Amino acid sequence: MRSFRALSILLIGLAVPACGSSGGTEPTPPAGGGPTGGGPGTGVTVTVSNNDYSPDQVSVARGTTVTWRWDSCSGDPYGGQVCAFHSVTFDDGGPSAAAQNDGSFSRAFNNAGTFTYYCTSHGRSAMSGSVVVQ
Repeated sequence: MRSFRALSILLIGLAVPACGSSGGTEPTPPAGGGPTGGGPGTGVTVTVSNNDYSPDQVSVARGTTVTWRWDSCSGDPYGGQVCAFHSVTFDDGGPSAAAQNDGSFSRAFNNAGTFTYYCTSHGRSAMSGSVVVQ
């Protein structure tokens, strides 16, 4: 009985560390893929949520593609979902995305400058953003 108890304690002691973290470090994200600093051939993602672009300003190198992904549905107090429609409309008249509540839209930026955009459903003062291309 005593050896069974000792063996049980030993096995539990060996199993517990396996349940926690691996003890390693977090993986390093790839360079240039974050909301700022995207380089040619890399992408940057902006989330379109209820009344918000996140981040609302990104800085990228020429040749970068920026993708807007819609995540604009939220729960209502009755357990359902409410989905708002938002657009990505550029002031320069370039490719834009019509109002939608899901999906994605991508645009490549090959020229330097600041490209401002806004949501036509909510107006520039309520929901706008920019892409700064260096």
